[in-house]
Amino acid sequence: MLTQPTCHLRKYRNRAPYIRKYDPTFIINCVCSVSGVTKYQITSRVRKREFVYARQIAVIIMRRLTKLSLNQIGDLFCIGHATCLHAIREYGKDEEMFTKYGVPSERISLYNRSISLIK
Repeated sequence: MLTQPTCHLRKYRNRAPYIRKYDPTFIINCVCSVSGVTKYQITSRVRKREFVYARQIAVIIMRRLTKLSLNQIGDLFCIGHATCLHAIREYGKDEEMFTKYGVPSERISLYNRSISLIK
């Protein structure tokens, strides 16, 4: 049984270090609705592939659309800043493979569906 994560989104709810309407909770909700995982699952420490991919996509979108630092983004998901950086690098590798061979990975298709819902 999953336990409640120690990190909470309430910490950044009243602050506004983000661009336009891109609130971190809005981004998490959009990624959750596209990927089919719950907000609880995406912010937990579980390392199942579908949870990790959804978490990585949310990190990438937050990094691109908000002014939050990697530490602040990591606090939202109970992960470290190095894990956030790893997610960004892995997605970059997927983008290179997609431009080279034209075959989208699971992360790229999840990113495209999520970003189209957000924008």
